[in-house]
Amino acid sequence: MTEVLPILLPALLLGSVFSAVAGSGLGIILIIVFTLFFDIQSSVIYMSLVGLIIQPTKAYHFYKYADWQFVRRYIALGLPCSYIGGQLLFDVPLRALEISIAVLCLIFIVLRFSKWKFTLRPTKANVVTWGAINGIQGGVIGLGNFLRNPVLLAFGLTKQRFLGTASMISIALNIGKMAAYVPNVAWTTEIGIMLGASVPPIVIGITVGKRLHKYITDQIFENLLLVVIFAGAIKLLLFS
Repeated sequence: MTEVLPILLPALLLGSVFSAVAGSGLGIILIIVFTLFFDIQSSVIYMSLVGLIIQPTKAYHFYKYADWQFVRRYIALGLPCSYIGGQLLFDVPLRALEISIAVLCLIFIVLRFSKWKFTLRPTKANVVTWGAINGIQGGVIGLGNFLRNPVLLAFGLTKQRFLGTASMISIALNIGKMAAYVPNVAWTTEIGIMLGASVPPIVIGITVGKRLHKYITDQIFENLLLVVIFAGAIKLLLFS
């Protein structure tokens, strides 16, 4: 497995730069890169584990803005449902998983160009229900932010409150699904080396991407990001 590192690590670095400049898409990029070397199920697990390693850094910067009452309600069922969804990952046919992620990638691209918005009342029942739905969806597909981000915006969370609340929810739900993923994976020293080696290029890529805002327009890099995501979706649909 370590023989893929000379290609995997630069690809992760480049993908992280793209996603940082565009403001989103890191999870999609990671899955697409990992699928170049591993099956889709393993790619979802590796992406989630690397994300769990990186997320505390983001949470450190934004946790003070979190709406803790909202977080508690969202993860009340979201956390156990994330575990359930993580268990379901191993029962979903690999081809169905590939198609589902490819479709989500295409939806992501469409939404970047769409001005359509929807709203939700932040009642306790609504928050708990959507947390449960997000937990199941994120556990099975691995990309919980596909549903979580638009839902949090629909509830009226914006700017720092959105970032702080989303970061804490993300950590909680990722812990839930990783509790299901980890026992079902045959862990080896090579997997540990590969995952550990993946973190530095992602962190460096995010840092470089943020600095490139001064020199290159966001639109150029976002277009590049969308091209990469589109190519990844086509790859999952047609060349698996």
